[in-house]
Amino acid sequence: MPNWIIHMKWALKAEIPERIAEFVNRSIDYGSNWLNTSNQQPQKDSKGSENEEDSEFDEEDTSGLHDEGEQESTFYRQLTFFYERDAAQKNYVKACFLHHLLDYFRETYVDLSNLELVFQKFIQDKAVIEIYDAQRNKINFMNVLSELFQLLRDNKSALYKDLRGE
Repeated sequence: MPNWIIHMKWALKAEIPERIAEFVNRSIDYGSNWLNTSNQQPQKDSKGSENEEDSEFDEEDTSGLHDEGEQESTFYRQLTFFYERDAAQKNYVKACFLHHLLDYFRETYVDLSNLELVFQKFIQDKAVIEIYDAQRNKINFMNVLSELFQLLRDNKSALYKDLRGE
């Protein structure tokens, strides 16, 4: 997996605020107690700001299940959680997709010189394109992914240098 310096570099290129990218990267790589729950907001600290690191979530929410009895993937639960944090701007969602996409470049056996194939296989093999929000509305993230794919296409040389560790 690319290191966090690379993740942060690309998050900033994607115009994702640094604090959001840092929170998403930490949550994905180290896990968090939110993974099995959602629909509860982080606790506020004494200054009234979100205390992301110490947030507690106690009630399990199964509203995101596609069909009754279907298991949610980790990626699905992450997207649901991040979408609920920032539904309007989708910065958390964008950071989540970017993190997984950069990791996918290290995980896949697909020819990395063929970005379109990498994107296609990422969507096919790993990405979750749609979730259901708390009101059971279907939310599609293809536009977020398309924006990230275009960023990587436009910066292909820099991407390859970063993936090679140059």
